[in-house]
Amino acid sequence: MHSLLLVEDDRPQDATVLFAQIERPRRAYFTANVTRRPVLWSAGFFAIMMALAVLLAVPQFGGDMPDATLDLLPAVAVMTLLIGVPAFPLRMVAVPVAAYLATFTAYFLLKLWADPGYLPPGVAAGEAFWLALVANGAPGLLAGLAAQGVLLWLGPDHPQAQTLLSGMVALAYGVLSLPVVWWVATTCYDPAWDSADFGKLELWQAGAIGAFRSGLSAGVILLFLLDVPTRKHVKVALATTPVFVAAGVLANMGIALYPPVDVMVLCLVVALFTVSFAAILACIMGLLSYVTLTGAIVVMEPLATTDAVRLEVLSLVLIAITYVLLLVRHQNHLDAKRNSATLDRMQRVNRFANIGYFVFDTAKMALRVDPVAAEYLQLGRMALFRDVLQRIAEEDRPRLVAAMRDRRNPGGAVTSFTLMPPPDATEGTAAKPRYIALYYWNERLWDHRRVSYGAIVDLTDEHENAAALGKALADLSEQQDRQTQLFSIVSHELRTPASVISMLLEEMENGAPWEESGPRLRAVSDQLLSVLADMRQTVRPEQNLPVRMEPLQPQELATTVRNTFVLMAAEKRIEIDLELAPQAWATRVTDRVRLMQALSNLVKNAILHAQCRRITIGYAEEGGNGAITGIWTVTDDGRGIPEEVTSTLFDAFRRGTSRSTARADGSGLGLFVTKSSVELLGGTVTYRAGKDGGSVFTLGLPMPEPAADDPAPAEGKTRTEADGPAYRDRSVLVAEDSEMIGELMVARLKRLFGTVHWARNGVEALEIHAREKVDLVLSDLFMPEMGGDDLTAALRARGATIPIIGMTAAAIGDDRQRFDAAGTDRVLTKPVSTAQLLEVLDGLGPDW
Repeated sequence: MHSLLLVEDDRPQDATVLFAQIERPRRAYFTANVTRRPVLWSAGFFAIMMALAVLLAVPQFGGDMPDATLDLLPAVAVMTLLIGVPAFPLRMVAVPVAAYLATFTAYFLLKLWADPGYLPPGVAAGEAFWLALVANGAPGLLAGLAAQGVLLWLGPDHPQAQTLLSGMVALAYGVLSLPVVWWVATTCYDPAWDSADFGKLELWQAGAIGAFRSGLSAGVILLFLLDVPTRKHVKVALATTPVFVAAGVLANMGIALYPPVDVMVLCLVVALFTVSFAAILACIMGLLSYVTLTGAIVVMEPLATTDAVRLEVLSLVLIAITYVLLLVRHQNHLDAKRNSATLDRMQRVNRFANIGYFVFDTAKMALRVDPVAAEYLQLGRMALFRDVLQRIAEEDRPRLVAAMRDRRNPGGAVTSFTLMPPPDATEGTAAKPRYIALYYWNERLWDHRRVSYGAIVDLTDEHENAAALGKALADLSEQQDRQTQLFSIVSHELRTPASVISMLLEEMENGAPWEESGPRLRAVSDQLLSVLADMRQTVRPEQNLPVRMEPLQPQELATTVRNTFVLMAAEKRIEIDLELAPQAWATRVTDRVRLMQALSNLVKNAILHAQCRRITIGYAEEGGNGAITGIWTVTDDGRGIPEEVTSTLFDAFRRGTSRSTARADGSGLGLFVTKSSVELLGGTVTYRAGKDGGSVFTLGLPMPEPAADDPAPAEGKTRTEADGPAYRDRSVLVAEDSEMIGELMVARLKRLFGTVHWARNGVEALEIHAREKVDLVLSDLFMPEMGGDDLTAALRARGATIPIIGMTAAAIGDDRQRFDAAGTDRVLTKPVSTAQLLEVLDGLGPDW
């Protein structure tokens, strides 16, 4: 397991400090590139250092005195070490060392070839070469490594690491080169050499001045390598270079005070008044131009007078001041870039989070905002407070004015308001109100002005999200209420047919003939099964039962509906009449069960809710020539329906709001199921108030004439086992845990099949299947020990290919999906009639 240790500063930190912590100092430009492309940049470093050595050697050709004594103390080539060792990664330090060896060798040989008197008399070239190579290289290498050590000690993330790197090179070389210069000047040089005489200066003093110049010059070049110049920087440097060239030309003409001082004054002016990084490049380019033209600084003449010594020292002081100024300005430049990056991050976050800032001057009544606030407030950067108030919602204005002028509360506070869109706003986001939170602070300034300042936060999206969330929660609550109502659907929706069945049984016990009660009992039974199917239609519309079109007579259907509810209506002293057109005795085609359910729901609702005395079932027709529309009406003379609920009259779970309606039976599904059933048949259902009160529901749906080959109306006849094929040579296995249903099914199946096996659960069914020959399986879903879906899956896993038919009594739920997923061939809804079973068996084909 890995752990993360965070060391936090307990001191309070503002956002600037917080964001600055993620800003690491950028790696030096040269170091970053030489790491990425070492061969190319190393070769470039070799070439530039070699060119610099040649460039600085040219002005010395043809000098009046042999200059090896001072020219090599220190040598120009030492710049290769002072620049290269700190700039290259420590693992590549061999590159600048090799460049130093090559540059020093080339410089020495060039001077030896171009100037025959370069070495003092009697000095061997080889001896001078090796002595100068080591004497220059040792302090240069040590100074560069000291700078690398400081960088490692501070760490690459230190904000002043790069600047200190440059400063350490200049300081370290100045300190380390002094003892070497003194030792060489006092022990290795012959005082008799004319070239060792520097007038008022001793030889080691002249060498020390040259060493400090080399160290400071290397420090300036290192500052340049820390960053990359932009086009603007190059243009500024090129613009100042002609001034140095002109000064060099004047110096060659004898118009100069003292060349080393003159050029350093120019560098100091450039460092003071030029863009920080451009000043570094301008000083380097200008100084190289001046030195190339005049040889000043690199060619040191004997100082015959005290004033000359003072001017030489002044030039050294000026180069030191210029270097320190460039160093400080460069560090400020890096800090400014980091601060700018931090502010950019803060602005980016603020813009993304819709956070802007404002300042309100209470004396001028003027409001100033930053670009973020100006954008989403659709204001200018400055606006009069009275103009802003015109955009504020009227109810929020007093609170905002009080907040801006609150002198008693100098601390921070929060308020909010609604900002209305500007009058000229177009459609879309700009034309919507915005919800603004104001985090403000009141303060009295030194000149006694009172101001308010703080943050303006756009909470429009959050407000809209909260509203959407509230609506979603309300919809979820309503859905939960509907789900809770599902538990009452069974008792409410089944109460009416169950009550009618109870009444019919009581009538039969009292002597009512079967001819009178039987058809009613059959109709109510069909209605009961239809209610169960319609519950599935309400909860899971994708599981609707298929439409079954069959011939019927409208008058017969209307009479059946009337007879079904006549007893219920009589209990409330309500009469049910029929008002049928002559076409009602003609044969028409429709879905008997669905149409009867739709009419039954309308009649039942009138009985339960209308408080009426008469209900009329009507039928008429419109159209002809094969496009007949049956017009069914259910009219009552009751109290009618309030106008405010008519818009949701056909929605599921909707009921009237009156106290009497709330007390009545019903779950709020009746009209929804009616509308769904009629629309499934291609019709419509509408409501209107009756002329003399009450309600009129109108159902219009296609009821065409039957085709010539359609059978006549069934008149109650259904297919029986006698109509089906003989299955006497086949066996069936029934898995059913209910004793009563099991006994009835076994008795019915024995009239169809030669052998019937009955299992009380899935485990027992598996055992029977293992030892008996079985041609068909009928299985209930919910059984103890093993359900029907698990039984089906187990049989399929054993390789059983026989037909398996699932049976379920549930009107809603995922029962069919469970059976289908297990591998059943068909799923039937209980009670399974003989006609249903024979129809399914016919569909399986002759060889099942």
